[in-house]
Amino acid sequence: ADRGARRVTREDRAITIVDLITRALAAIDKGEQAEQMVCSTLAKAAHAESAVLVGLDAGRRLRVHAAWPDQRKAAALVEVIGHGGRHSEGNLHLGQHPTLGEIITLGPDLDQNQSGDRVRLLALSRRGGFGPEAQALFAEAVAPVMLLMPHVAEACNKDQRARTAADAAAALNLTSREVEVLQL
Repeated sequence: ADRGARRVTREDRAITIVDLITRALAAIDKGEQAEQMVCSTLAKAAHAESAVLVGLDAGRRLRVHAAWPDQRKAAALVEVIGHGGRHSEGNLHLGQHPTLGEIITLGPDLDQNQSGDRVRLLALSRRGGFGPEAQALFAEAVAPVMLLMPHVAEACNKDQRARTAADAAAALNLTSREVEVLQL
């Protein structure tokens, strides 16, 4: 053990979780990408090497909503999630992969979940495995994250619908007032 390393206490983990919730709610309020913020914040706090936040699209295929540190590194994680094989402990799923190492997912089993586009699954991986402090963070964060994610997802879905409507309006050469009238 590194003598200069500081032990992460339960209070530190609580501060991380409260900070995550506060930042997510602020991002939602400002119309920013809250899903990306949640994904990257938990990944950094747990010293993950890659993380991805996924949901199911209308065709029940995995759709990536956020990736950390980038989409390319998270692609292998998405593939593993798509094939299942996780050991479940409530909303915390554990698994091993020969290349990615330990994989921890927070969220419901998407294969069995039928509750629409607000359901999200966060997956994180680390080749050397997650230490006890990261595992404690996941265990303590799972309930607040599960309560937060439908709100984050709804805000991001609303933002996506607004961008799609704006793109369609631009393609049809509609003014903002014409779009407003159509929405009414």
